[in-house]
Amino acid sequence: MKKLSVLWLLLLLVGCGNASSSLEGEWLGTDKNGGGGRVTFNEDHSVLVEMGLLNTSYQWDVEDDILLLKRNDKVAYKYKIDQQNKDNITLQELDEEGKVGEGNDIQLNRKQK
Repeated sequence: MKKLSVLWLLLLLVGCGNASSSLEGEWLGTDKNGGGGRVTFNEDHSVLVEMGLLNTSYQWDVEDDILLLKRNDKVAYKYKIDQQNKDNITLQELDEEGKVGEGNDIQLNRKQK
């Protein structure tokens, strides 16, 4: 019985991976219109979004599978994280009520080295 309990505990811990650490790194992002750019999540919780001539920095955090992008300590964007695997994530933009918006998804693909 103890072996079974330990197995369940290990499965639970593996299933509760750290979403923050899985975001760290460089990603290629595209939206539904095919536009996109590079998104770099840094260990210090800064993120740089580079889209053509537009380069914007935010602070980022993850709470309950919700990505928060902040500027000046205020939330600028909220996204629900749908992680297909370690290299592919869909971000669904949330409105002020926390509901998924229509067609505002961003597909992130980890940039390969």
